[in-house]
Amino acid sequence: MRPLDRFRSFKVKLGILVGVSVTVAASLTQVSIRAGIEPLLSLPLVVIAALVSTQPLARGMTSPLRQMTAAAQAMARGDYSGPVRATSRDEVGRLAEAFSVMAAELEQTDRTRRDLVANVSHERARPSRACAPSWRTSSTASPSRILPRSRWP
Repeated sequence: MRPLDRFRSFKVKLGILVGVSVTVAASLTQVSIRAGIEPLLSLPLVVIAALVSTQPLARGMTSPLRQMTAAAQAMARGDYSGPVRATSRDEVGRLAEAFSVMAAELEQTDRTRRDLVANVSHERARPSRACAPSWRTSSTASPSRILPRSRWP
């Protein structure tokens, strides 16, 4: 489970991410001021520290999107086996669940289409006798039963 999965809203997650970043930046700025470090030297270090501290949270928030991207690319190649793991309950988690359902339905549709093409191709190569007119296969049938005498060849 990722650190922010328990929150139900992507907006809340973004708010927490910004809050963590600002808190780290403010704390480090305060420490650098008390330590007497020049602001031009401390500012880049504070920004880097804030970015590094929020990286695990941001990575956890976007991992389902990366999984869906990889799964969509695999589906474009005809591989429907890559499920998207949805562990969060936010909008991205619901999107991941819907994506997994869509992938399963597309796989079933693709399998049905392939079976149909295979069956049609087989029937076209070897037509079934069931499709032949009955008067050709029946010994009792005659053209008079099918066509009026005026239309006999």
